[in-house]
Amino acid sequence: MSVRSRGRLEITTGPLLWNIVRFAVPIILSGLLQMLFNMVDAAVVGRFGSPTALASVGSTASLTHLLVNLFLGLSVGAGVTVAQAIGAEDRDGVRRAVRTSATLSLICGAAVAAVGAVFSATFLRWMGSPSEILDGAATYMRIYFLGMPAIMLFNFGSSILRSMGDTKRPLYFLLCAGAVNAVLNLLLVIVFRMDVAGVALSTVLSQCGAAALVTLCLMRLPHDVRLSRQNVGIDRKSFWKIVRIGVPAGLQSCLFSFSNVVIQSSVNALGAAAVSANAAVTTLDNFVYVAMNGVSQSTNTFSGQNYGARQMQRVRRTALDAVLVTVIVGCALGLSEALFGEKLLRLFTTDPAVIAAGMQRLEITATTYYWCGVMEALSGVLRGTGRSILPMGVTLLGVCGLRIAWVYAVFPVLPCLGTLYWSYPFSWILTTAVLFGMLLAVFAKERRKEHVDPDLSGVRT
Repeated sequence: MSVRSRGRLEITTGPLLWNIVRFAVPIILSGLLQMLFNMVDAAVVGRFGSPTALASVGSTASLTHLLVNLFLGLSVGAGVTVAQAIGAEDRDGVRRAVRTSATLSLICGAAVAAVGAVFSATFLRWMGSPSEILDGAATYMRIYFLGMPAIMLFNFGSSILRSMGDTKRPLYFLLCAGAVNAVLNLLLVIVFRMDVAGVALSTVLSQCGAAALVTLCLMRLPHDVRLSRQNVGIDRKSFWKIVRIGVPAGLQSCLFSFSNVVIQSSVNALGAAAVSANAAVTTLDNFVYVAMNGVSQSTNTFSGQNYGARQMQRVRRTALDAVLVTVIVGCALGLSEALFGEKLLRLFTTDPAVIAAGMQRLEITATTYYWCGVMEALSGVLRGTGRSILPMGVTLLGVCGLRIAWVYAVFPVLPCLGTLYWSYPFSWILTTAVLFGMLLAVFAKERRKEHVDPDLSGVRT
């Protein structure tokens, strides 16, 4: 198929392990850059903002992720839909999926912006946010959500490009946006003293620039699949496929975020020092997560294209190789984070109480975070084959259910930070085990199909 972008890898041919690494590296760098810029945000607002600024920004993370992730899941569905169409050599399917995805991104962005801007303060009160940080947190959320159309457009557009094998240009666009964000952050917070509002505004403006760049890129694709003003709209078939794959993926992310909101509410009850520590460590932990998530995003594309091409042997190998890469990346970054934890925490604060609280979480989550990466990789393979409901259901029980039960059954008996944070590794391990069993069942089912009609699954070289 001739739907090609600069830097596109041959996903349905060639050595899988090496191509997965090459594909994942720009995604990992994109995620790490984003986390670095977020870390700069937290450091600037923590050092130069008001005394409660860091807690105000950090306390919103779980809630913003909860509201955003459902719609970002649709970008996963868009990427898988495009990848499967490319694997099946269906140019018309690619064209319909691209224009449907771009239109959906703007609709979803507007919906999230409206809900977030109106109900931010209400949601924060429901979470039990401390009164001293409530006004700052609500201000940050309102401004952040007003930029959601641009944020959604960038994420959908990046997902489309990656599904075509192009991971480099999304990285370049993010690098430009991050540089703009860092400069604006310093200017608005330090020079103009805008505090949390300055951080939020910097993020929104930089994302608008990234959205413009990715849109221009989509408008320069090959003629019959490119995005244009005349080619914007919803194709029913593509829409329902995106929804069928993307909504469960989004709900799965929401379940993670909902369980984190429950844990955040318990952290809020332990005081401002605990909230600040949790905010700082969440930023550090996210460096590990986005690196592993880059491999997970690779599995969406590799399993999607090869499944569309009916190359199940390569889908199975994708799962094995992705787990191997994830464990290596997760262990290397997680152990480094735990080893240098105190020094890293001092980038955010010099308060001994905050640093001590932060180390409690790092010692538990950073050393076991690779389990989360394996869980995400297995989910990515299932989504690539079009089975998005299975990982969502497992997440409902293994992550969300266990963590909520932990907060209400275990935490009251031992009400301390360590008790809360042990819920993370237990939920990752349980969910990974169930997903692994389900993936084996899916492979067995596809193998039976190959036996019935081997012409559907011949491996091309």
